[in-house]
Amino acid sequence: MNWTAFYRLAGALACAVLIAGNPAEAVTTRTVALAAHEGSDDPVDEALAAPMDLDIAALKDKYQNAVVKIEFTALRNQDETKLNPTKSENYYSGEEPPHGSGFFISEDEIVTNAHVVEQARTGSIRIKSPAAGNVEFKVEVRGVGGSENIDLAVLHLPKDELLRLKKRSGLKKIPTLQFGDSDSVKQTDPLAIFGYPQSSDELKMIQAKVTGREYLRIKRGRFICGHQFIEVGPGATVQPGNSGGPALDKSGKVVGIPSRGSGYGSEQGFLIPSRVVLHFLDRVRQSEGGKKSLNLPKLGIGLTENFIGTCVWSGAPEDVVTFELGVLISELVPGSLAEKWGLKDQDILIGFANKQLGISCALDFGGYRVGTGRMKNWPEGLESSESAEGTTEPEQSKLHLSELVLRSNPGDDITLWYVRRGQNGIQKIEKKFEYVNVGNIPHLGTFDKPSYELWGDFVAQDFNEFNTSVFELPTRELLQGGVLVTFVEPNSLASRRGMEPHARDTYSFSFNDDYEPATTWAIIDTVDGKPVKNLAEFKAALRAAEKKFADAEKAPGYDPSRRMFLKERYVEIGFRTNTRQGTVLRLNPAFPIDEALETAKKDNPS
Repeated sequence: MNWTAFYRLAGALACAVLIAGNPAEAVTTRTVALAAHEGSDDPVDEALAAPMDLDIAALKDKYQNAVVKIEFTALRNQDETKLNPTKSENYYSGEEPPHGSGFFISEDEIVTNAHVVEQARTGSIRIKSPAAGNVEFKVEVRGVGGSENIDLAVLHLPKDELLRLKKRSGLKKIPTLQFGDSDSVKQTDPLAIFGYPQSSDELKMIQAKVTGREYLRIKRGRFICGHQFIEVGPGATVQPGNSGGPALDKSGKVVGIPSRGSGYGSEQGFLIPSRVVLHFLDRVRQSEGGKKSLNLPKLGIGLTENFIGTCVWSGAPEDVVTFELGVLISELVPGSLAEKWGLKDQDILIGFANKQLGISCALDFGGYRVGTGRMKNWPEGLESSESAEGTTEPEQSKLHLSELVLRSNPGDDITLWYVRRGQNGIQKIEKKFEYVNVGNIPHLGTFDKPSYELWGDFVAQDFNEFNTSVFELPTRELLQGGVLVTFVEPNSLASRRGMEPHARDTYSFSFNDDYEPATTWAIIDTVDGKPVKNLAEFKAALRAAEKKFADAEKAPGYDPSRRMFLKERYVEIGFRTNTRQGTVLRLNPAFPIDEALETAKKDNPS
């Protein structure tokens, strides 16, 4: 997939953009607001009366040399070759090289988005700086988070290239940008977005207004990256090429990094908040160029929206029902941290606290932090009948439980309040947070290819973070073990026997008309009736079957004309696969070994 593709968010965002982008509307709104103060004793709101525009020219003069264009040689089919490593790599050959933006945070470090560099050929990434007249300088990948997890990457400028950049630019010191406080950014605040949109070699600056905060949802209960984005507009704010650049506030501090656009003509942009960047920056640095996983915190639960009736049936206290508190655990992953802590399926989580982060909050039916009314003071609100002051928390404080967990660190003191059917009152868990890798799914390096078995006309691999994500494998299937079929030749022996895997593209999510994931997977778990739990066992079982067939062909009395009747000629490969109806089928077709070996030899002559 081309790196410039942005996730297309389906929703009614266009209207908000059009309003924000209409000068007449903006003037009318402000005039009415000022007029409301006329004739009263209340002072005019200075923030309302003050001009909202930034001094873009001043920001450019001061910070432009800290922003760079990032170019690279792009592998067009990198994701495809991860699923089928036998396929030849295909490089982008257009006139304009794929590119993104980035900025210096130290003399030899540049921050950008992970999706800017994920499709790059190793060793091909270079930067251009306005300070050096857009001369190219080679950089190395120090760390990559992952476009679907933490969409950040850190690039390193080697010492010789750093010296050359200083010499070409005449700079004694490379200018750097500092991070500001994204939590202080409010709606209507102006931001300056620096970057290299489209095919431009010239640094462009765009002023945008903050329109809100947004979780980008891909289906119920699941978010892209797990954190809020800062939403900005109006019109064409985040274009291909802007990704990875800085969004500056009026003081010149970086409060966000453009990561995604809505994909419409009047486009909203979505920025990674600087708070998220700072929280994960060291982990990204330490990923060894994307070879190591970030080990993102998780409880190992699936959540679904709660309802009053569910609360009543669970025996929840009246205040929990009245204030509509608690999100329902719809799935508990075996071996997860939540299971270790004693949570159960159908428990209702009504509160969360992290002592080290200074967070203690009630959760609403959707799993969001409660920021209004009595229950915004948690857990004191449970014990008081007095209403809280009629103020609401800032929008950025209405965090989802998934992000509250994401912000937690190993060793943090965590408290969870919950309601369980059959137990009276509110229950409480107090534990130290820890990282638990359910199923021990290995991380596949950003630029690495997996081990595999090409047999017949299909490719099988061990489970890894990449293939399990693009096939959207349920955790219960991973825990059962087996090997994942990641590629099948169309109209082949395997496809005619029921192996028809279909993965989604990375950085996008596919759904059918029923709003269910439109992915199909096949997991091989037996060979000739014997279980196989991983790729090594699968290979060993195939080699044993091939040897039996070879021995049978050499046995006295073997008649080649009756080969089709020879039992040893066939190997029975058992696998389970999902259907569009959500069911899982078990199939045990027999494959002719000689035909499979001949096909594999043609597909992979080496």
